[in-house]
Amino acid sequence: MINIACLHAHYSNIAYIERAFYSHTVQLEHYVDPGVMWHVQHHQIEQAKMQVGKQLQWIATTKPDVLVVTCTNYIALMDASLSVPMIEIDVPFFKLLKQQKLPLTLFFTNPQTVEGTLKRLYTYVTREVEVVVIPKAFDLLMAGDKVAHDKIVMAALQDAPKNAAVAQLSMVDAAEKNGLLHPLMPLVEAILNNE
Repeated sequence: MINIACLHAHYSNIAYIERAFYSHTVQLEHYVDPGVMWHVQHHQIEQAKMQVGKQLQWIATTKPDVLVVTCTNYIALMDASLSVPMIEIDVPFFKLLKQQKLPLTLFFTNPQTVEGTLKRLYTYVTREVEVVVIPKAFDLLMAGDKVAHDKIVMAALQDAPKNAAVAQLSMVDAAEKNGLLHPLMPLVEAILNNE
């Protein structure tokens, strides 16, 4: 059985990971700290970076088989090397996006993640990517109103082009209902195959 430790920025991400691994024999351990996002939103990057480093080191002491970081902001803040294998949720996703032949539209709800995500994405994808930030949704999610968040995201994705994808785990439900690419699609295989 694979022991997977997951570091999330928000509690709502737990359900997505649990659902993705429902039919697999794995042990999931979830660690959540929405406070890091507060520091990022208030431009306290060094404090956020220190906290993420501490979290990763602390989680690594539990000796998981793999540590999955599900937040693109967390990934952008990381600079620690760990004693356990780690998968950043966006790496398998970027590899999936690289395979797409059409121009790409990438939806976000958190404007703070756009720059870091695109910087990392462009190491995999060489063509231009159109970015659409869905306003107000992320604030609702961070305030604990996932229902209102999902409603706004669903409405924004209804007319999305076929070549669209969502960049954040919190948008997966709406992406699946609209047949769009999302970060969970390649994650399970990447973890199970130790990629």
